[in-house]
Amino acid sequence: MFRLLKRLFKKTTGQEPESFTTRAVAYPFCVAAVLFFGFQVTVVTMGSLELIWPNLPAPVPFRSGRMVHLNLSVFWPLMATIGAAFYFFPGEAKNELAHPRMARLLSYGLPVTLVGILLSFVFGLTEGREYLEAIRPFDWAITLALLLFSIILTQTYLKKATPKLRPALLGMLLGAYSLLGLFIPNLFFYSHPAVDEVVKFWVVHLWEEMSLELLGTSIIAAYVLSSTPRNRRAVHTILYLDLAFVLITGFFATGHHYYWIGLPHYWLWVGGIFSTLQVLPSVFLIYSQYKSYRAEKFQSMSRAEKLGFAFIVSSLFYHFLGAGVLGWILAMPFINNFAHGTYLTSSHAHFALFGVFGFLALGFAVYILTNEFPLKNKDYKRLWWSIAFLNVGLLIMGLALAIAGTLETYLYRILGNDFMETQRILIPYLVIRTAGGAVFSAGGLILAWTIFKLAIGNLHGIIFLPPERRK
Repeated sequence: MFRLLKRLFKKTTGQEPESFTTRAVAYPFCVAAVLFFGFQVTVVTMGSLELIWPNLPAPVPFRSGRMVHLNLSVFWPLMATIGAAFYFFPGEAKNELAHPRMARLLSYGLPVTLVGILLSFVFGLTEGREYLEAIRPFDWAITLALLLFSIILTQTYLKKATPKLRPALLGMLLGAYSLLGLFIPNLFFYSHPAVDEVVKFWVVHLWEEMSLELLGTSIIAAYVLSSTPRNRRAVHTILYLDLAFVLITGFFATGHHYYWIGLPHYWLWVGGIFSTLQVLPSVFLIYSQYKSYRAEKFQSMSRAEKLGFAFIVSSLFYHFLGAGVLGWILAMPFINNFAHGTYLTSSHAHFALFGVFGFLALGFAVYILTNEFPLKNKDYKRLWWSIAFLNVGLLIMGLALAIAGTLETYLYRILGNDFMETQRILIPYLVIRTAGGAVFSAGGLILAWTIFKLAIGNLHGIIFLPPERRK
């Protein structure tokens, strides 16, 4: 294993990045993802006020804020990841994207679908399935979007000149197919609640731990290969290894949820064991990025590369802390028996979902947009402030929730104290969580405003394909 890692960082002459005009289809995805994120942080911070002060006339009721928050947290990272796949796939495939007009249509259709979902919530049209409240017509629209995404990547891959064994391409294809395959079962109704919960967790959990991980890892590899002098063969070797770990551990680690929705007890142990192994892909990624930093010298990077690198490093930090360490602790059966469903789970969810995929998706979006469009000095500094606020806010939120969850587990689940008395003791930590949320929201709004200004200033280039690719 050591020799394998050593091979990865053997310097070679590298290659110059290539330009492909169909990459432009990624821009609307990136802009929409950042704006939806800005909307999410605004709504959820207002909604959290009602949790602390129930009699406060909060502008957004907690129930509505939570519903919007949970659904957006699933779909805007998906939007940014699809955009990033469209941006990096041509470089690895050595070909322009197939069906660029279809891809551009998709870049408009997916954000419109998400707006429709949010509007349907306003009118009370929901299915009552936590995380996936959208009514069926929107589910069919998402399925169509995922199908088009898979078709475009596949048709590009099947072009004659495309190298067929590049793992970054295979990882992105596998990620796209699994997104579609895991979502389709959610189009149907199930009379047994346990079956309904299992197929729901294929989206809520397996999308995050397998499909988006396959796409994210492959996109990072494509980014590294396009911008740094790495040994391609060695990167391919480590990427094959990483993708194999992601596939196996991601699939079985979901098991620790199955026990709580009605499946046999052994799933608690299967989930615990494979959650432990999930730390390994994190270690590979962290080590490779650390070596990239040392090899490339931060000061020699472009502005876009520095910003993208900061988001990726943030993602890797929370990948290890939130998804790796905290996820492993929570998945241990003797801990999970008491801590499941407490604020400790919420801490893990914030670190693992936004900390890992939120930062990664935003990093892809910010890198792509700032790499293609000029950024003013003032806006460049704003983006660094937004990264700082997001990190500080997330740390405050996650740590406050972790302390609250530990107290809740001990006082209520182990000692058996009164539920309401325990909740009263937790209020100071929930106030700190909200303060952290306010700092986090400030970072999100600074980011959304800066990208909004960038998009307005380059509206034509973001909305329309280059002339030679419109037909």
